[in-house]
Amino acid sequence: MVSDPVSAYENHARKFLNVRDRSTIGIRVIEQWAHSLPASSDVLEIACGGGIPVTRTLAVAGLKLWAVDSSPTLVSELKVRFPDIPVECANALESNYFGRAFSAVISIGLIFLLCEDDQVMLIHRVSKLLLPGGRFLFTAPIEIGTWADTNTGPERATCPVNTLLLGQ
Repeated sequence: MVSDPVSAYENHARKFLNVRDRSTIGIRVIEQWAHSLPASSDVLEIACGGGIPVTRTLAVAGLKLWAVDSSPTLVSELKVRFPDIPVECANALESNYFGRAFSAVISIGLIFLLCEDDQVMLIHRVSKLLLPGGRFLFTAPIEIGTWADTNTGPERATCPVNTLLLGQ
């Protein structure tokens, strides 16, 4: 698990943009999810990065977006690329999320980097942000493992999401 995801992504922001901007991993799933939402749904993206490819995919689907990321460099890039999307530079666990609720929330590439307590805290916060019937799409592995992370620096360990929490 990343001890400080904020610093990790900021320290590697330009490298992350270079790699992520060219990636299509998971885009079909995001497109299907986006098209399953009512047109013009209000969607919050947590850990938006520079906006490509996820934010762009959501925007093309016609969703109304808000975004949060902890990296000032990534937030600046998203503002240039998508000037009409409200974006906040804040830690996912500390953001006020624009003081509103959303039809859906998406968080790709963040939750598995958090320790279990922070995962629980974030998922709990998201549950309070969602309007009745709202949806939450996020990425998280089932198994524990380690990898050499090209985006955030040295070797990282995954912290799987507690499946009991998700079933409650």
